[in-house]
Amino acid sequence: MTVAGDENAKLDAPVVPDKGPAVVEPPKPEPPKNEIFEFVEQMPEFPGGDDALAAYLSKNIKYPKQANEQGISGRVVINFVVNEDGNITDVKVARGIGYGCDEEAMRVVRSMPNWRAGKQNGKAVRVAYSLPITFELEE
Repeated sequence: MTVAGDENAKLDAPVVPDKGPAVVEPPKPEPPKNEIFEFVEQMPEFPGGDDALAAYLSKNIKYPKQANEQGISGRVVINFVVNEDGNITDVKVARGIGYGCDEEAMRVVRSMPNWRAGKQNGKAVRVAYSLPITFELEE
């Protein structure tokens, strides 16, 4: 059976003008607020770059007396997080050598000025960072 429609019925659907073919990009997913990235499109950077970081470390690290007396040298690896505002948080020793060197490395990292934040999809994000700090005795 064929049923005819009502020619006088009103349509409530709005008329959308045709703007031609368009490319619609899917929205980029927002990273969770507290997610910590290990690698991002733009990694965090100490103000002035790697040379400025090396100068800062050499100027501010005080060789621990105990390590000096015992003739201890080596590399301490410090892990930390650079937040969206460049602030340094979650400072931890990943690999230490003891004799006061671990604590000195953590002290200097905690006292660093804010870094340039890392970015993912154009937005500042939290990024985990590892920094090796070498303690060498002068001869």
